[in-house]
Amino acid sequence: PEVVKQILDGRENAFYWRHERRRGLCAARNTGITKSKGEFIVFLDDDDVLKPNSLEKRIAKVKELSSSELETIGVIYSGCEVHISHENRITYTMPLIQGNIADGIRTKGLSTIPSTGMYPRNALEKIGGFDETLISSVDHDLWMALAKHGFHALAIYEPLTITYNHKRRKSMVTDAIPRIQGVEEYIEKWCHVYEDWYGVNGAQRYIKAYRTRVLGRLVAVKISNGEWPESYRLLKHVLRKNSMAFGEHIRLFSFILFAIVRKHLPVSIITLIRGGKTG
Repeated sequence: PEVVKQILDGRENAFYWRHERRRGLCAARNTGITKSKGEFIVFLDDDDVLKPNSLEKRIAKVKELSSSELETIGVIYSGCEVHISHENRITYTMPLIQGNIADGIRTKGLSTIPSTGMYPRNALEKIGGFDETLISSVDHDLWMALAKHGFHALAIYEPLTITYNHKRRKSMVTDAIPRIQGVEEYIEKWCHVYEDWYGVNGAQRYIKAYRTRVLGRLVAVKISNGEWPESYRLLKHVLRKNSMAFGEHIRLFSFILFAIVRKHLPVSIITLIRGGKTG
């Protein structure tokens, strides 16, 4: 806290608040919402950076909207430039959902991009902010809440945020136990909505696919990094929960195989495989 206060000393437009006890990410963001005064709110995680003109380009998109269109917008988000420092390479993630968020999730799946969203205050207040009972999958949860209330997403197909991916960095999304707990709490919370969307059997297929995508990819990362105890814990959980879903088992092991192979391939070959330019 002393370092932060020293950095902010003299700044008239930057403020620092600290909870008396650790309450988690969602509570911190909700406090930020409550303390802020602007019409739009952006959340920036500690491993991310906004590019120059990032906010201006989002606001420019907003100004193109009519008043009726603006009332339906729940998020204005962009692509992201991902710096993987331990592999000395850069990748890019671009928006998947444009327009009605619920329709986008049903047809394309749920995909959020860290620290790229700008949210109208009225949308955040209407959905009640972040769910402080969840310890992970909080951005997915927020988008599901926006979808439930009929909000739309406005996508900017340009990487306006940089995120830094460091090997073995501990966080709520990489530690096995809190990640498992958060994913299962999220699934339980939204299971009834998925049943409305896809039917009971379809919802179970969607949930198993979600579990494989979120936890299975983490399994692959853990194995490629040689983190065997956490790898085993995650793998055991996914296989047990997705029992009899042989398609998901194949998908899970393909994630693992790809992560292991990628770890031993030169960056130039990986870029070529992905359709990029080497050089």
